[in-house]
Amino acid sequence: MSWRCIIINFFNIIVTSLLILAAAVVHGVAGFGFPLIVVPVLSMLTGDIKTVVPFVAANCFIIDLFILFNMKKHVEVRSILPLIISGIIGIPFGLYILTTINVKLLKIAVGVIIVFFGLAMLKGLSIKVRNENRALAFTGFFSGLLNSSLSLGRPPVALFFSNQNIGKDKFIANLAIYAGILDFISIVLFLWRGLINKQGVENILEFLPMLIIGLFIGKRLSSRVSQKVFRGIVIAIIVSMGMYTFLSALI
Repeated sequence: MSWRCIIINFFNIIVTSLLILAAAVVHGVAGFGFPLIVVPVLSMLTGDIKTVVPFVAANCFIIDLFILFNMKKHVEVRSILPLIISGIIGIPFGLYILTTINVKLLKIAVGVIIVFFGLAMLKGLSIKVRNENRALAFTGFFSGLLNSSLSLGRPPVALFFSNQNIGKDKFIANLAIYAGILDFISIVLFLWRGLINKQGVENILEFLPMLIIGLFIGKRLSSRVSQKVFRGIVIAIIVSMGMYTFLSALI
């Protein structure tokens, strides 16, 4: 291996390590946001979204387990059961899109929708939900589809929870249990389709220490964040995710 290759590999490892550390801190504070920071940069470094999405899904699953271990008393599975069931149904559709269809049009549409609703909430607007179970089912299906196709399963759920003014701890815990189930199923399907191989597992283990450090930092910071500030952080992340999704489809 030439010195140039060694330097490039070393640079990529440093960038990825710092990236995962920062993303884990943000996710630890807000309950989501890891893909927003990791997907754009890793997609640029590797040039292969089909490698990045499974890597991100595996890391998100580890994050979900960490959050649930620390916040299990705030989980209310029964209240989000329609979300979980419909999310599981949406996963195979997203996997089909990832492996067979050009995702650009989907990214443009999703980006516009997320930014629109995020900015609306930033202005203080909210949607009055008459039938919460139906709304949860619709949100879950859309989220499941996006989770296995673009690693963007969390923003729709975060938007819904934010619209319903769910408290910070319940928000983070319920999002973690829901996303953890979806991430686990997505990982199984990725393994089945050969999208996670030995090299992929090695990559996950290589950056695991940085992920854990970032989560502990995020957990400490989260305990100091008020409900008002938390909601602002959530909306800011949602809008940023939408903008990135839209712009990345145009480039």
